[in-house]
Amino acid sequence: MDHTSKEDATSIYSVFSPKQRRIILIIVCFAGMIGPLSSLMYTPALPAIADALGVSISDINLTITTYLIFQGITPSIWGSIGDVYGRRIVYIITLLIAVGASIGLCFSTSFAEVLVLRALYATGSASSTALGAGIIRDIVPPNIRGGYMGIYSAGVAVGTAFGPFLGGLLAQYASWHGIFWFLAALASFSLACISLLLPETLPLIVGNGSIPPPKYLRPPIPWLSPSSSGASRPQHLPRRRIDILGSLRIIRYPDVLCALVVTAIFFTVWQDSMVATSTIYALDYGLDEADIGLTYLANGIGSLLGNTLTGRLLDRDYQKFLERENTTTGEPMPPGQNQSLMFIEKARLRSLMYNAPLFVSCIVVFGWIIQIRAHIAVSIVLSFFIGWFDSSILITYSTLIVDLFPQAASTSSASINLVRCLLGAVGTSTIQLMITAIGYGWSFTTLGGICILSFPLIWLQWSYGPKFRTRRNAQTKQINVSVKSVEGVKA
Repeated sequence: MDHTSKEDATSIYSVFSPKQRRIILIIVCFAGMIGPLSSLMYTPALPAIADALGVSISDINLTITTYLIFQGITPSIWGSIGDVYGRRIVYIITLLIAVGASIGLCFSTSFAEVLVLRALYATGSASSTALGAGIIRDIVPPNIRGGYMGIYSAGVAVGTAFGPFLGGLLAQYASWHGIFWFLAALASFSLACISLLLPETLPLIVGNGSIPPPKYLRPPIPWLSPSSSGASRPQHLPRRRIDILGSLRIIRYPDVLCALVVTAIFFTVWQDSMVATSTIYALDYGLDEADIGLTYLANGIGSLLGNTLTGRLLDRDYQKFLERENTTTGEPMPPGQNQSLMFIEKARLRSLMYNAPLFVSCIVVFGWIIQIRAHIAVSIVLSFFIGWFDSSILITYSTLIVDLFPQAASTSSASINLVRCLLGAVGTSTIQLMITAIGYGWSFTTLGGICILSFPLIWLQWSYGPKFRTRRNAQTKQINVSVKSVEGVKA
């Protein structure tokens, strides 16, 4: 497809201009960064916070566990609301919660206060990632969506890259309360940008952007809103019911379950390495908070590069498989139509054939490097590649899930968050116990083995994903027809 045809297809899918899409992407990247930034700014300060509150490392790890539980559960609620009532209003509500929780944490002095307010902060900040994925689905067609998702994930990964470094500096030179003053300011700035500038993008409300939203969903500064096309707002737009359990219902589909389990396992292993690293570098290598934060930069920069490059690779694979399918059928789609793949799973999952084994190799070697007390530079280099391969796996599945459920992008993205954070909470609460029992080397070897056990699920989705998806779409279409028939009888 030439450049003109690609632009035609994009303009039919969404009337937002390329410049508007890029600026919206920057805004949602900034909002999405707040969640991981909060989680990882906190990590290097764990020993200092435990000491200040008079609790053990195992106890303070419970604040991370609680954070991950709420980070997993609440996006399912907010995402389902956003898929019905719009992205903009949910963004504003959740960021208000994050600002309030941050201010409360600035004045917290007890373990119980930190535990409760961290959970509240997760309730507000965690949904931004799913909402951002929904907006990208709204305004970006699938043939270039991989690149946008890669940039979005890379922007969110800035929190992964610089969160520990900033957290270490603030904990050492401004006390651990300084972390939450910084987060309060950041969330307030993001809230201001979204309140003033972000337009509504939900297709149920604005179509492809050509239908004006209700006045209460319009930003005060309409700079990023599409130019009026003369279309009037229909009196009665179709409206779905809020399905708060939507993220759980999605899990019942075999192909989705494969994707979520694999993502959750790899995320949990990565999370365990991040949490354990703070204690390892403090106790075994004698680093202070600022130096511990510096060591996390390698992992974060690896995540940035992995997201960006894998996003471009996903677009290239999509186009390659699309051309192959068109050649096979002998019926290339006319320019200007939204092009979709029959075998989208194969196009999206191809890169896992090398990213998944490489991640496992790095995790196992990391554990034994720490076990033998090798020079710290070796573990830092390995953490760079751990971040790279983990982010590549996550962006692959994040893009695929949005492709599979285009009408519920935020809800489907929240399902990834739900499963991975709940499993991550289990991993966070047990990693220190595992290390104490069997040591660093065997702990991370065990985690690598668990990753290997998930490989058949990748194969299953690669081989049978299209059949599962076709069956699901047929069932959904039949249900929709039945519902319309009932509504017609009632009318």
